[in-house]
Amino acid sequence: MRKQLIQIVDFKSLSWIIICLGIVLRSFQYMLDASLWLDECFLALNITNRSFPELLKPLDYTQVAPVGFLIITKLMVQTFGNNEYIFRMFPFVCGIISIFLFFRVAKYFLTKEAVLIALGLFALSCYLIQYSGEFKQYSSDVAIALFLYVVAIYLQSQRLKPTNIALFGAIGAIIIWFSHTSAFVLAGIGISLGLPCLVKKEWARFGQLSIIYLIWLLSFAAFYLVFSSDTTSIVVKEEMQHAWRGCFMPFPPSSLSDIKWFIRTFFDIFRNPGGFSFVGIATLTFLIGCISIFLKNKQWFFILLSPLFITLLASGFHMYPFKNRLLLFFAPSLFLFIAE
Repeated sequence: MRKQLIQIVDFKSLSWIIICLGIVLRSFQYMLDASLWLDECFLALNITNRSFPELLKPLDYTQVAPVGFLIITKLMVQTFGNNEYIFRMFPFVCGIISIFLFFRVAKYFLTKEAVLIALGLFALSCYLIQYSGEFKQYSSDVAIALFLYVVAIYLQSQRLKPTNIALFGAIGAIIIWFSHTSAFVLAGIGISLGLPCLVKKEWARFGQLSIIYLIWLLSFAAFYLVFSSDTTSIVVKEEMQHAWRGCFMPFPPSSLSDIKWFIRTFFDIFRNPGGFSFVGIATLTFLIGCISIFLKNKQWFFILLSPLFITLLASGFHMYPFKNRLLLFFAPSLFLFIAE
């Protein structure tokens, strides 16, 4: 039956049907032109009332967003005007681009049938559609994570000449300023590609990779110094931690309730950002997919999964909440494992 279906409509045609459906749904969400909700309004006020240099300072109304995201939106508002469509344009564009990036990543290591399942899950994801039409950074986080996975594909397969080292180093260094979660993805890619070189004693390639990682690390250090040196940022961090209380990993776990936190949080990932109603089925297929990809391609297993554990570790130090939309960047990996 599967062969008959593929004979009627080939893989390429089915892929484009799903891609177009994803674009239509995101476009419909964007064109609704619903009024900005409270957090969107607060973020829009920061864009409207501040100059470009002032966007480097901690934002008002306890808002947090990557400086690159803010600057792009500020440029668009100054160029095209101040309205809901313009504020939401960058997340919308990222939502469209992310479909094509996800398709590229899925084709790299999934079978054609699994690619279609993964693409369908991604295109129809209620949360990916929702945040493609909201003025928040979560849609761009997804697009940037997928772009970094595409970079990892080339980084894994390319000979590292000086030009490639400079290019890959620059890409990671710049992207850190456009997405907070990119630091977790870059760390996962760095560890997953670097450790095998150490195990195999490929010292030359490890040295080349180390140069790239050093450039990323220096950019992250500069980012951290800029946004943690101001005393106002400390107040913002305290307010954010209060707002997201209960969303940080108990570290170290010391009670039964702490253990329950891990279990509850694990299943919550499938509800949000996963968007699955049948959490048990989604969890089971995810675990089976993890085993399958691990046996087929260990390196990509760790590239896709390690950012989640690094994020979890960061939450243990109260540096990043581990909850719902803040984990949207992991949704593509979740769908890939389930599709597998």
